[in-house]
Amino acid sequence: EANNPSTEASENAEIQTGYSNTNTYIPINILFGKPKVTGYLDMRIVREIFMHRKADLRRCYAKELSNTKSFDANITIRITISQAGNISKLTIPGATLKSRTKECLYNAIYRWQFPASKNGDLTYVEYPISFSWRTE
Repeated sequence: EANNPSTEASENAEIQTGYSNTNTYIPINILFGKPKVTGYLDMRIVREIFMHRKADLRRCYAKELSNTKSFDANITIRITISQAGNISKLTIPGATLKSRTKECLYNAIYRWQFPASKNGDLTYVEYPISFSWRTE
């Protein structure tokens, strides 16, 4: 389902490091599910760009962590990639994130660049992602 990322080993990527603006270590885990991709871009290219931009996701998720001992979030990022390779539409349906976290995600993801279409087609992506964080 949309909020439960696939756990196939070949599709997973965990990120377990991060620091807050105060240089406090934040052990953030990010698990990428299997993306659904239709259109001109290959799924491997989409996955590669998401992995390359994981620091954006980590930075935004860190905004959720003020005054909390733990917080898990499952989101699905839905994007439409234009013929030029820009994000032309972005939604994060059903996400129970703070407004500043959502705003951070929207601002970051809209800046991402994908390869341009050679035939004028759009690409539609639905990418499930899980975040988790725990204090000892």
